[in-house]
Amino acid sequence: MRILFCSESFPGRFGPLASCYASFSCNQILFASYFDRKNFIIPSIQRVILRRSSKHTQNSESSMPRECRELLTRSCAAAESLRILKDTGFLPDLVLASGSGMPMFSIRELFPQAFLVYYIDSVLFDAEQPSAKMQAMRLVEAGNAAFCDALFLCGASAGRTFPPVLRKQAEILPAFVDTVFFAPSGERHPECISIDADALDERDENILRHLLESVLDARPQCMAVLTFRSADAAECGCRRFSTLPPTIFRRILFHAVRNISDFRNVLQNSTVHICLSNARNAENAILQALSCGVPVMQGDNAPPRRMYPGVLHFQSGEDGASLLSAWLAQPEKLRSQGSSGRLHVERWCSADSVLPSHMAKLQRMLKSHLSGMLFP
Repeated sequence: MRILFCSESFPGRFGPLASCYASFSCNQILFASYFDRKNFIIPSIQRVILRRSSKHTQNSESSMPRECRELLTRSCAAAESLRILKDTGFLPDLVLASGSGMPMFSIRELFPQAFLVYYIDSVLFDAEQPSAKMQAMRLVEAGNAAFCDALFLCGASAGRTFPPVLRKQAEILPAFVDTVFFAPSGERHPECISIDADALDERDENILRHLLESVLDARPQCMAVLTFRSADAAECGCRRFSTLPPTIFRRILFHAVRNISDFRNVLQNSTVHICLSNARNAENAILQALSCGVPVMQGDNAPPRRMYPGVLHFQSGEDGASLLSAWLAQPEKLRSQGSSGRLHVERWCSADSVLPSHMAKLQRMLKSHLSGMLFP
């Protein structure tokens, strides 16, 4: 079977699924994305880099029309890359796509015989006060969903603001994690807080400032690692938090995550992981931390809306600082919380249990699709 994966980044959400399909020698797999993880390969998978538009609106004001234009311009540029791919003779039987930068309308036009599956992060439709960019992504992704043969909402929630007409045709793909890769490893630092610090809004940044200042001041042995997706973002974060007292600031590491292995190493050396943001990868990060046996503190602005063992919720900087200090003062309780989270993830959220059933469902859908084409 010829399979085409289309995603914002490689391997992204499709990495484990692509690896499963690649383990069958009868499959020919291409993976198309805008961004590539340096020095990373999945055996038996060919890579295609999607073209990115060089045109950007100079107006710095964030508005939904501008964000929509940029997303659609990006999609059109990617469509040219896929058109070139088609010209080489590659005609997929199955297309698995995810991301608001995906040109679903063009994929349907280019590969009309393919069974087209689209995945949407349910968290994208959970925010009560979405930014202009998130509103644009909602609009584009809902439009993308109209061109697919099968639609999956990914994550713990069903997207509270997801269009009802589309929800009727959507199925839920539970969040999952590679529990073999993300596993506890040896001794941890006695008091190390890791924090997803990318894309924080003003409110969450103020909460984080208060939390860091209160907890690091009260616990002299404690240190914090703030993770960012790029070196530029880490440098910018370092400048923003440099106004903290010197005794606090020097115990904060601003870390640009190079790859998934690097992020795993951060988690494995953490005592507690903190998730504040409603970024699209937030639920994955929570499950990855729990899989490493690390308890998680989750702000009220972060997904998911369900409860996991080993996750503690807080609503403000004062609330978070108080809860975190209490947790750090009870190392045995911390270890117990981390173990509970690990056991839950192994039982309910392991890629080894979620992916085989998902692949079987896709196979049934594809078979039904092909039967309908042969016998309309």
